[in-house]
Amino acid sequence: GEVYLHVVYKLLPELEKHMTEKAVFHGEDKKVQQGKLRPAMAVAVVKMLKLLPEERMRARLPHIIGVVCNGLRVREQADRDATRKTLADMMRCLGPFFLNFVLGEVKSNLSVGYQRHVCGFTFYSLLEALQDMLVGPHLMPSMPLILEVFLSELSGSIAEEKEVDKIVAKTREAKNSKAYDCMELVGKVL
Repeated sequence: GEVYLHVVYKLLPELEKHMTEKAVFHGEDKKVQQGKLRPAMAVAVVKMLKLLPEERMRARLPHIIGVVCNGLRVREQADRDATRKTLADMMRCLGPFFLNFVLGEVKSNLSVGYQRHVCGFTFYSLLEALQDMLVGPHLMPSMPLILEVFLSELSGSIAEEKEVDKIVAKTREAKNSKAYDCMELVGKVL
């Protein structure tokens, strides 16, 4: 009753506000970065959401995942790595039933330029984080997304971008493809 309402309408919104440190950014990243992600806070919010009824959790989860995915859009490699690790920790907490949803959020948030390289790298990181929990039925709904991202990485416009030295020099995720590693992981699961 009263405790539930307090958690949902007071505590959770307050915790969500503290998932990122507010900071002033200059230049290109100003439009994509709201603040630096606080990994422990983001994972704690997901753990708290898991304690709520499923419909309440599903209502809040897109916002939480979106905030974290936003952290993958920054240019600083260390920040992207920390955000990717946080997202993997969140996925281990959520479990494999949310894989398709989270992969869809990652893909929709990382859809232009260097972000497409970050998307493939992140897909692989999430699959690797869940590999001990994954079985075929968990993975099947996500296969169209996985194939779309990695086939583009192997033979589409993303593959062509990997040949451009400027992109490869600026973005570690563009230096090598995770497509083969991902397909091997998927093959083991299926």
